[in-house]
Amino acid sequence: MIADLVSQAADALPPLDSIAETLVDRSAVYRALLGDLSDTIVAGPESFAQVETRRLGSLALYECRLHDMSHERHGLSSNANGYVFLQLAVSGTLRVELPDRQIEIRDGEIALFDPGRPLRMSADRIHLMTVRLTPALLEAAAPHAANLHGTVIEAAQASLLADVTVALMRHAHAIPVAAGAGAVRAFGELLAIALQAPAAASNGDAPGGKKLARARALVEAKLTAKHLSPTMIAAESGLSRSTLYELFKPLGGVSHYVQARRADRLRMLLSQPGEVRSIAELAFEAGFASDSHASRTFRDLFGVSPGRFRRDHFAVAAQADLRAATASMTAIRPT
Repeated sequence: MIADLVSQAADALPPLDSIAETLVDRSAVYRALLGDLSDTIVAGPESFAQVETRRLGSLALYECRLHDMSHERHGLSSNANGYVFLQLAVSGTLRVELPDRQIEIRDGEIALFDPGRPLRMSADRIHLMTVRLTPALLEAAAPHAANLHGTVIEAAQASLLADVTVALMRHAHAIPVAAGAGAVRAFGELLAIALQAPAAASNGDAPGGKKLARARALVEAKLTAKHLSPTMIAAESGLSRSTLYELFKPLGGVSHYVQARRADRLRMLLSQPGEVRSIAELAFEAGFASDSHASRTFRDLFGVSPGRFRRDHFAVAAQADLRAATASMTAIRPT
């Protein structure tokens, strides 16, 4: 059990039943964690939130104990850094309502969520490990994934990644700064392995799954080709157009899938440190025929224009650098 790996110090946190009813603003910690990624935060009469944080290279790790709390994102938001949150249920059940379905994350299971997309999340007596993932790490771990929002990895397939997630939360402070990038790469490789299980379940094992996997791999390989079309994909995948359309129907259709992958690629390019090329150049590299088409598609998917996304991303990054520099100066200031 994942819970067996949790340290005695963490288990010594006060039981939820013992939290004083007079505790002021019990949702304050939860609000601080979510920031502006939620439209509504509801703290019930027995609500409790306790969060510990760690940093490891580009990863931000959170250990959360939540009860009688919920939050909701009604529509799209900019999600300026393009982050996706990995949620590991150490114990308890996390209930999530998406626009098209409801899911539950139980002991040992892992789920991935884009905090800028609509959802409602309810926590009751839940112990979570949360990892904030960067677009670059996700692109490396799952280059064929058009949309990881709401992906659930079952406990059996998630066990190795879950063990490492808990271990990193416990020992991130002991990992030398110089070794941080290597630890992040290793985490990304384990994430890629874990994501192969749900991909196989939905692609390789289901009827027509191998055909869909072949078509998706072709889309990825030809993503920047301006002549990429359903006709071309069907022909080079050895499929009829009617079969191709049927396979991609659960993914929103062939054309939607292609444009969503291009938008994901553009978001990754916009997030790269030191990237100074124009949005038109990056849109072309991502496979779009024009920057206007790229802007419309990007806004439809992420709720913000590419230009606004880039400005918000670098503004957030600059603020983080300033905070880090201030903390460093404070740490070395003579007393």
